[in-house]
Amino acid sequence: MTTPATTETTRHDQGQGGFIPCFLAGTLIATKRGEIAVEDLRPGDMVVVRDGGFVPLRWIGSVRVDARGHGMADNAPVRIPRGAMGRNMPARDLYVSPNQRIWMADAAFEMHFAEREVLIPARHLVGWKGIRQVSYVPEPEYFHLLLDSHQIILSDGMLTESFHPGEARLDQFDTEARDELFRMFPDLMALAGQGATARRCLKGDEVPVALSLKTVA
Repeated sequence: MTTPATTETTRHDQGQGGFIPCFLAGTLIATKRGEIAVEDLRPGDMVVVRDGGFVPLRWIGSVRVDARGHGMADNAPVRIPRGAMGRNMPARDLYVSPNQRIWMADAAFEMHFAEREVLIPARHLVGWKGIRQVSYVPEPEYFHLLLDSHQIILSDGMLTESFHPGEARLDQFDTEARDELFRMFPDLMALAGQGATARRCLKGDEVPVALSLKTVA
């Protein structure tokens, strides 16, 4: 993808956003300019990535969702308490959408998953290390960050993932946001079915094994 990063942030309202991996407003993202609140990022900002220093932000979108009432609770943010995953990991309480994936590493993972580092959806971490889905954010606004490729980035000091269009249903975006994505990236429909994730993404039934290994460690 070589399209110049000149677009503005795309914002839209939507009923359900829990299925789209993203960060709650206020999350601090590590960039070349320091930590910046996700809602203040702009295309062209150089984001710190685990694999290779800095990568330009190509597109940022947001969605405000309803997390109240029957059928909407799944939209509520997952809170990962400060230090839950290790020293200063995260550096402060981190709030993400339920499907936002969290980086985790352990030498023991290699035997079970053929990888030392994996990604786990936040919803599968609920109930472990004080991680829980909260009910006190009735209308969360979530932000998704698209880079040239799927990357591991730092959010509130925690290693997490950038947005991967191939791992989300693009029909969850409203027409305006979807059109903006395709205008910037005409080949996005083809890319959505391709492009490897930055790390292996564990399935729900694999997560208890990973957590048991971390607990023993």
